[in-house]
Parts: sequence; C-alpha cells; structure tokens
Amino acid sequence: MSTQIALFDLGPDLAELRERRESLMRASKAPNTNKAYAHAVKQFDRWCANAGRSALPASEETVSLFVTWAISRWRLATVRLMLAAITVQHELQAFASPVTPTIRALVKNAARVKREKQGGKAALMPAQLRRLCRGLDTTETIDIRDRAMILLQFACGWRSAEVVSLDLANVRFTSAGLAVTLGASKTDQDGSEGRYVGLPKGQHELTCPVRALRAWVNVRGSEEGPLFCRINFPSGRVFAHRRLHPKVVRARLQLALEKIGEPANAYGSHSLRSGMVTTCIERGESELAIIQRTGHKNLETLKKYVRPAQAFRRDLLAGVL
Repeated sequence: MSTQIALFDLGPDLAELRERRESLMRASKAPNTNKAYAHAVKQFDRWCANAGRSALPASEETVSLFVTWAISRWRLATVRLMLAAITVQHELQAFASPVTPTIRALVKNAARVKREKQGGKAALMPAQLRRLCRGLDTTETIDIRDRAMILLQFACGWRSAEVVSLDLANVRFTSAGLAVTLGASKTDQDGSEGRYVGLPKGQHELTCPVRALRAWVNVRGSEEGPLFCRINFPSGRVFAHRRLHPKVVRARLQLALEKIGEPANAYGSHSLRSGMVTTCIERGESELAIIQRTGHKNLETLKKYVRPAQAFRRDLLAGVL
C-alpha cells in the first residue's frame, strides 16, 4: 500500500495532468482553428463581462442572448464558429455545453431571415494565370519563387496553408514530371491519410508547374527545410529555414494580379484552388478525380463550383429562341 502511494506521489500533480489533458484536447484542432476559437472566446467573455453574466460556465439563456446580439453584427458562419468555440471551452473545463438544440435552431431561423449570400473570392482561371505568369520576371529570385508557388497551388488545387507546409523533401522530380507528397492538412490533421499527387509536365512552358518548380529549386538550393521560404527583397537572399505564412501567398498573388491590371481585392489565395476545380469541371473531369487531388472530403462542397461551371455547357433551348 505504501509503495503504491509512493509511486503515485512521484507522478505529475493534478494541475499538470489537467494542463496536459487540455493540450491534447486542443491538438484535435488545427492551429489556425485554435486561434479562431481563442478570439471567439474573448469576444464572448467581453460580452458577458459587459452584460454582468457568467461566461464559464454559461447558461443557455446567456448564450442565446449573446447569439441574438452577435447575429446582428457578424455573418452566420462567424456566429457558428463562436458557438463551436464556446462548446470546446466548456468541454475543456469539464462543463456541460450551454449550446443546446434550441440555440442552434435560433441560428437556423436567422439564416432564413438574413438570407446571406455565399461569400468568397473569384476563381482565377487559366487565361488570367497565363497573363499573371507573363508579368513575373524570370530573372528575379522572388518572382521565380512566386511563379512556382502559384502554379503548384493551382495545379494541385490545394489550400495555401498546405502548399507552404511542404518541405523540399516532399517533392521529387521524375522522368514523367513531379511527385508531391502532403502530410497533415485541414481535412487530415494527424496526417494518417496523406495525399500524393503526380503532376506531368505541362504543354506550355510559361505555365508548367514542373518547370517552374525546377527553376525555383535551382535558385533555392538543396538545403533541407521548407520548399517555399522567405526571400530578402531586393537583395534576393534566400532564407532556406524560414517558412512562409499562408497570408504571404495571398499577398504575393494579389501583387502579381495588380501588375496585370486585375482587381486584386476580388481574389485571394483560395482563388487558385477554386480556379483549378472550376476548370476541371468545365473540362468534364469526374468529381471523384477532382477530390482525389484537392482533398475535398465531401462531394457536396463541389456543388458551388459545378453550377456556374456548367451553366453554359448545354443550351436546353438551342434552335428554339
């Protein structure tokens, strides 16, 4: 008996165990998701403090009043994220979630009243991509990197966070083209599934992701580290161990679009992903083949691309009007 007590005393204290438990719970979400949840919880805590109500634990009435207030200020997607954050916060502290079916029904009813239109950036199509590549200097280090980064994201149809997560070791040049291996991602957070994409050489040298990436690797060098790394401007010095942030992809894409006279604010880094998907649908590629490359988990998410892409595929009244 005394031996058991002694062994127990040698272990971490309860406070440390709770901290470890919370850390493991948070690990179920991507870092960006945890940041978004933390921001949402701060908004909720601030509202509760001003309203004189308890934020943790919170009552169903408190959350319903907060939601009613939040609906008039933010998009419903943001409100839903806040509810998810409140739920996680309570679960981490072993409290029952105050987000009940009644509150979810409140948000659902608000959707009928607000009738929000789907937001999002415009898709970047191949014609624009060609013009963009012509506007990039083939002798400037930063432009060489940007062209490879933009073309690779378009060709893979991946998120910007997935592209900048790649290491040099994740790409391999073959006689057929380029093999790219992705580990953990938004829809595969532990990296257990992974994703493997083979990109054949493109028919057009200007927009070939294989040639573009080869040119960048030749400049970057063979030093281990992130595939797309930071560059000092205007010196062109490459920092092989400093990974890019996903926001840099958007900023560099928008800058390249500005150079060719496109309204940069209409596009974001997701424009490359949506442009690839839209292009594939217009070409008649199967939805299954598309999601195998892009990593979409649900065919339903492709419907927002299918409808506009197929709007003019067939004229039901051809020869009638």
